[in-house]
Amino acid sequence: MEQLRGTLERITYRSDDTGYTVAQLRPEGAKALVTIVGRLPTVQPGEILLLEGGWIDHRTHGRQFEVTRCETAPPASSDAIARYLASGLLPGVGPVTAQRIVDAFGPETLTILDKEPRRLFEVKGLGSAKITAIVTAWEQQRAIKSLLELGQAIGLSTPLAIKIFKHYGEAAVEVVRTDPYRLALEIDGVGFPTADGLA
Repeated sequence: MEQLRGTLERITYRSDDTGYTVAQLRPEGAKALVTIVGRLPTVQPGEILLLEGGWIDHRTHGRQFEVTRCETAPPASSDAIARYLASGLLPGVGPVTAQRIVDAFGPETLTILDKEPRRLFEVKGLGSAKITAIVTAWEQQRAIKSLLELGQAIGLSTPLAIKIFKHYGEAAVEVVRTDPYRLALEIDGVGFPTADGLA
């Protein structure tokens, strides 16, 4: 198992159903981008990724790093935060709006979104409808990331985690933690053995 750490530059392809992603990563200390592939349903450009996996030679697409495990860290610089917010993560937030938000809050932008989202009203040009959409999308992203992190710890596959999130939304982590047997009763394709294994 090899490790690779770097900044996610762009996403080339992502399957909404499975989370399978093809992306470009700039490894720390390197100028050239490398292609990474694997089930990475929530990673976004600008994030710092710590990956485990191995190098493969794809006969059509060349050398790629196939990811088996991924940890993310939020972007640290203002430029990376602006790119992260403009990556399609939040509805209606393109490069201009993302830059306005980062100009207002600087390196504290992500902390503001986590803990004081009402401060978005301080950003010029953001109305209440757009702020509501941003806050809702931000909370959903946090919830799915929490579920995937929990999933890595307890052996929950990425496709199943996505299916659970689509069914329960932001309550998914709480359901898996407190009553995983509900999954067998309420989600098609999840049997008692799977729920029992998670329990």
